[in-house]
Amino acid sequence: MGFPLTFLLLSLSSGCAFETHTVALGGAFDGDGGAGGAGAAGVGGAGGADGIGGGLIVEQPECTPATERTDCPGTSCDPATMRCSLFKLASRPACWTCASDTDCVEPDQRCVVMYHDGDRFPDEETGFCLQVAIVEYDNGVYEFDEASTCAPPFMTPIVDRESLSGGRTQSYCGIREDLTTCYAVRAYANQEPCPIGLDEECPEGGICRTFGSGVNAANWCTYECTADGQCPSLGNQPTYCGGFCGR
Repeated sequence: MGFPLTFLLLSLSSGCAFETHTVALGGAFDGDGGAGGAGAAGVGGAGGADGIGGGLIVEQPECTPATERTDCPGTSCDPATMRCSLFKLASRPACWTCASDTDCVEPDQRCVVMYHDGDRFPDEETGFCLQVAIVEYDNGVYEFDEASTCAPPFMTPIVDRESLSGGRTQSYCGIREDLTTCYAVRAYANQEPCPIGLDEECPEGGICRTFGSGVNAANWCTYECTADGQCPSLGNQPTYCGGFCGR
């Protein structure tokens, strides 16, 4: 006996999840501290990353950024493809992936192009939500102006960077792109384990280190740093940098 068509359609569409869980963290860091666990796989597509599930591959409606609220009810318009994205409007905290400025939670955040080890990261289409900052150039070094409100772990100026939504280049509260990635920062903030003790268990830009001793010892993902301000707070308590966050 065959299944009704309605049941089949509902089953196929169930893999298209917009978001995973959200965990509010202490300090300035917000959002799911995970490194973007894969979404549940669906028919026609593998599980997605960074909170966007896989599932049935469906071409999204056409749109323009100016009319996204009518073209894409509840989601943003991807300015690169001019089609509705899978990101809910104003749903992406700092250091989460995005396609448009309107994906970001805060009005002073932009969807910014990022790099790691000199290469665009994680790909040519994806940005990360970062807070706009004011910087000044002093003795060959960029520093945040007093008017900026950057907070750990986003204490590295990212200067003259474009947003995926276009407009003029701006400066942002960022991370050390030469040392780590937003995926690794979030993995540490969420105390993601690396049970075997290998760096390969952590997101790109992350390393595995042992915290605690004796029966309390545990392997967590962390990342390299050069200053305390590059590390997020854990449970409203500051963490410190001793070559890597948490040492």
